[in-house]
Amino acid sequence: MTVSNAQISEVRAFNRDYTRRIGVLSRGLLESPYSLTEVRVMYEIAHRPGITAAELGAELGLDRGYLSRILRRFHTQRLLARTTPAQDARRRQLRLTPLGRRVFAPLERRSQQQVRSMLSPLDHSRRSAVLEAMSTLRTVFAPGDRRAKVTLRTHRPGDIGWVVERHGALYFEVQGASSSSRARRKPRSCGCCWWSPGRAAWGWAAASSPSACALRAPRVTSASLCGRSRTSPRRATSTSRRDSSARRVSRTAASGRTSSPRPGSSS
Repeated sequence: MTVSNAQISEVRAFNRDYTRRIGVLSRGLLESPYSLTEVRVMYEIAHRPGITAAELGAELGLDRGYLSRILRRFHTQRLLARTTPAQDARRRQLRLTPLGRRVFAPLERRSQQQVRSMLSPLDHSRRSAVLEAMSTLRTVFAPGDRRAKVTLRTHRPGDIGWVVERHGALYFEVQGASSSSRARRKPRSCGCCWWSPGRAAWGWAAASSPSACALRAPRVTSASLCGRSRTSPRRATSTSRRDSSARRVSRTAASGRTSSPRPGSSS
């Protein structure tokens, strides 16, 4: 797919703005004598003790010579220790020394405080939008299987309203005009959502799916989701009432036949 110059300019503008906000343009990151790359290398070693230089370079996409100079500087400053495991003498595992952990700890705190200061002025909706956009960026550029992960969960407050809203949007999109009688009709959410009081766990939603159960089938019954009945809840209720009435009448008639004396019998 062709990428336009306008799209490229938008991405570059975002990069310029965000790098300024997180302070990577400064000579030292987080008011420290270390660059962004050096702090990132220190972060990986602190959170993944025992990692090798080859693994670290592959993870961060760093040139071997550049990474080697960073590790040599850390070792000279007594921030880094290299160990060789007994089971594999070819591996040189990297760990921060106690001094290295003391140097890294304030950098970790400053980084967290920086993010807190950036997010705290935002209200809930804007903060959620920022975090969702960041998650999307990480997901779409992740290597491997890029299909969205779908997780089934029980429905939550607001989900049924979302289903109804999607019904309206879908009807408008399919019918093409709001003047259609079908488009004006109030859509129904599926019976599974309210099938039985006290059984809210029977309802479900596809948390990461672009559509819900009722989106593709406006007249979905409880049978298609719950497997309980092939009739809608309302029809099942009326049928159950008729069956109960019939059983009561049958029992009453049977009782009357048993208690009535036979004609001509003596008392």
